[in-house]
Amino acid sequence: MLTHKTFHSKAAIIHATARFFALCLLLQTPLLMAYAHYSAHHIALWWNLTFHILCAFTTLYLCNKGLPTRARTLLLTSYYSYIVLATFLWRGDMYIQHFLLIGCLCCVGVFSQHEQRPRLYWGLLFALTFCAIDGLFSYSLHGWQGAIRRSNSITLTLASVGLILTLHAHSRRHLHHLAVNYRHTRQLLIKATPAAKLTSAFTPPLSHVPNTPLSRFSSSASTGFSTGLMRQSFSSACVLFADIKGYQTLAPLFGEQKVIEALDAFYSQIDVLAAAHKMYPVKTNGDEYMAVSELCMFPPLSASNGKQKGEQKSAHHINNGVLFALAVTATFKIFALKEGWPCQIRIGVAAGPVTAGMPRRQHGIFDVWGNTVNLASMLEQHCKGNAVTVCDSTFSHLTAETQAKFCPILIDSKIGELAAFEHRLTNTH
Repeated sequence: MLTHKTFHSKAAIIHATARFFALCLLLQTPLLMAYAHYSAHHIALWWNLTFHILCAFTTLYLCNKGLPTRARTLLLTSYYSYIVLATFLWRGDMYIQHFLLIGCLCCVGVFSQHEQRPRLYWGLLFALTFCAIDGLFSYSLHGWQGAIRRSNSITLTLASVGLILTLHAHSRRHLHHLAVNYRHTRQLLIKATPAAKLTSAFTPPLSHVPNTPLSRFSSSASTGFSTGLMRQSFSSACVLFADIKGYQTLAPLFGEQKVIEALDAFYSQIDVLAAAHKMYPVKTNGDEYMAVSELCMFPPLSASNGKQKGEQKSAHHINNGVLFALAVTATFKIFALKEGWPCQIRIGVAAGPVTAGMPRRQHGIFDVWGNTVNLASMLEQHCKGNAVTVCDSTFSHLTAETQAKFCPILIDSKIGELAAFEHRLTNTH
């Protein structure tokens, strides 16, 4: 598959070659008018020229219609047939067959590096046809003239085929190095992205890079890019949203740069807590912080894992997520006292099915979507200061010890009244 840039460059080359071929055929018209009567096949010569002029202009039409592959096939076929027919229609050896070598060399430009086999096939067809025709004409020559003529034909044929094979081998090595570099870069990207571990259990590994060119390797180009974090749905996850109530008042009091540095230091502390509770930071947006539980512990919706085993894993990681939220609340209270921030933190936690992975666009980042994510964000927005609010589904997965820290509340949200559970951090905690 050709990339967008390669597609247009090859189309331009094919269009230019077709124009040159059409011009050369038109220039043959005066030649036929002057000398066609010397040939016993002068009518066939005119038909041959007329037909191939039509083929050349049809090739230009296909290029203008955005069909370069069909145009290329027609161009090569018509060029090959015109040279072969013209060679036998003219009486005697006019050395017309040597133009077949030009067609052989043109295969280098009209095929991309991913189209190795058709380039090689067409190049061999032109070269071997030239060798056969020239050998036929030089068969009647004897002595040193025949030897030189045949050796020159073989040398030209081998030189043309050797050039095609050299470029073929070079393209194979180039593609192999590209595939190896792509694999290495992809592995580095996954290692450098903590969120990549979220779907590692269900992400198919990159296939082994063979020693042959990977025409399939370019399939990633059609989707923008692929890092192995393919978007997929999961049966259960714990999603956390946190933000700082009163954050907008800090910049006038402490200075914007100092607030940003302090907030970054706080996020660094939270990242350590997240790792300890098997939670992974997804993204930050200003003072807002989003994290999700380890998705590789939950089966995708298409998996046939045991229901009881899946529920046990969900309960364990959802309980971890809530404990993480409680730890963040306590950590922020100490942090705010140290920095002198007149702020409080709000955290919303929801559990349920989610979709996670990379967006299908060039500049997307790993993200999590779904009603569970929306619910967690809504709980955070309706949460009171220095409090953790969880949905009823999250509460049902908690241990009895963790449940005892929460009390039931009702939230008047934009989708109606929601039953939730809240834990408020008081001065006694």
